[in-house]
Amino acid sequence: MGKGVTPKSQDYSKWYTDVIAHAELADYGPVKGTMVIRPYGYGIWENIQDAFDKRFKETVTDNQIPKFDSSIVEVTRCEDCGPG
Repeated sequence: MGKGVTPKSQDYSKWYTDVIAHAELADYGPVKGTMVIRPYGYGIWENIQDAFDKRFKETVTDNQIPKFDSSIVEVTRCEDCGPG
């Protein structure tokens, strides 16, 4: 394991962030909890988008994820559902 990379078995989320940072695919952003995608990372992201776009076009006629139809949902009010 590389220096400064958390073992995957110890903390998967931290390991993933460490790998992305050490591979220089992204950097920490100026706002807490954000990351800025670097050029190689963005290239990978574009390839992922292209792959999914091709799959959507093969399986979905209008290339869109089905939209939520609120007219088919029955809404009921529950007086005792809130906290307390």
